[in-house]
Amino acid sequence: MKLAIVTAYPPSKVTLNEYAYHLVKHFRQKEEVTELILLTDKTEEPKDVAFTEDGCKITIKECWEFNSYSNITSVTSAISNVKPDAVLFNLQFMKFGDKKVAAALGLMLPLVCKMKKIPSIVLLHNILEEVDLGSAGFTQSKLMQKVYGFIGSTLTRLILQADVVAVTMQKYVDILEHKYNAKNVKLIPHGTFEIPEIPDFNVPVSPMEIMTSGNLERTKR
Repeated sequence: MKLAIVTAYPPSKVTLNEYAYHLVKHFRQKEEVTELILLTDKTEEPKDVAFTEDGCKITIKECWEFNSYSNITSVTSAISNVKPDAVLFNLQFMKFGDKKVAAALGLMLPLVCKMKKIPSIVLLHNILEEVDLGSAGFTQSKLMQKVYGFIGSTLTRLILQADVVAVTMQKYVDILEHKYNAKNVKLIPHGTFEIPEIPDFNVPVSPMEIMTSGNLERTKR
């Protein structure tokens, strides 16, 4: 499988770039993945893909910029050029910009993939229903909060055009299924990409050392 991943990527400062690093590190070790194509934001320094583990080929295409209105066309063009078997979007709502129009245009990309009949998956890290617009600095106006809520619902419906939308909390699954009647939402709980080695549970024969920490005083009982 040739898998394209639309994401920010180190040394980018755009949100979710570090998550993408670990995502790529482990995806490339999957036997069914023959090539990873990273459709990333543009950075002055080269992308960090110096992995030591064996894995598939990684191709980098820098094709979008934070707050650019042309991201929808540049990413669409890149997807058409590389011809992936599927596209994975590593997203949250402000992924493509903190300007409303730029952010909204970027979030239309799952719909574009659907129209082009390219299988797509969205890994969605937040939903607007769980954002306090006043506390987050968007607006204190109740009227404008309703306007933003309508816009957010519209953008969510665009994201749900993907074949699969994966979220990290059960609460997000419940909201998307109940409010939007979504049938394509999957739960992928937060966790670690690393699988630790099984420890040795045998009790050592030699004298044991005990480590302690805290406030130790003679008056403590």
